[in-house]
Amino acid sequence: MKSFIQKHGLITIFTLILLLIFFFGGMYSRYMSNQISVHAEEHCTAEITHLDYNYELSTFIESPYIVEISYGVPQVQVILYISQSFQINGVVSGAQPDPEQLTGLQLLLDEESGKYYNDTSFISYTPSTHTLVARTIGFHGAITVTVEFSSDFTTVESYLVESNETYVEESDYIGSAVPAVENYYMDGFVAGNTNLDSVAGASYGTSPAMQDLVDLLAMFQAAQTGGN
Repeated sequence: MKSFIQKHGLITIFTLILLLIFFFGGMYSRYMSNQISVHAEEHCTAEITHLDYNYELSTFIESPYIVEISYGVPQVQVILYISQSFQINGVVSGAQPDPEQLTGLQLLLDEESGKYYNDTSFISYTPSTHTLVARTIGFHGAITVTVEFSSDFTTVESYLVESNETYVEESDYIGSAVPAVENYYMDGFVAGNTNLDSVAGASYGTSPAMQDLVDLLAMFQAAQTGGN
């Protein structure tokens, strides 16, 4: 009898243990499924509502973009600093997302980055001399422009163009040697006019690239001078 009780007692204990495992395992499984559903719903409802260049002098080189994202259930908005490679660099305003939310927002940026990628970007800035370096990609390769502004950013003290363009590869352009086309756009920017006609014969790559670059420089200057 004692052997029977011991034998069946052990069976009862094992049965209870298995029931507890199934019970708590089921609870954990339902919890994880719910969490996955919540995160999936948050990710599906996340949306980039606005993206723009960052012109804040202390942050714009490391974080050339600012993006506004609406996400979560219920939805909230956050404005983030974004690097050139579309990595989240920090929060401009809004609630600080937790690590899991940041991961979801980064996934969204990774998926959407191709829609916003731009060949024209800021490279460096030297506060002591108010010197900005920007780069764009022309027909043949990189075009880099170094611009020295006055202390109040209202005028351009000087600029220097470094270009890999040849013009010959674009078309039968006949004119001055490189960087004549680039200088034409920069001279327009210095004079306060970025609405320039495309240079005949250099319209495949050099002209569009330089138009993008002077537009970016003009927006940067306007941001520093209050739009004047």
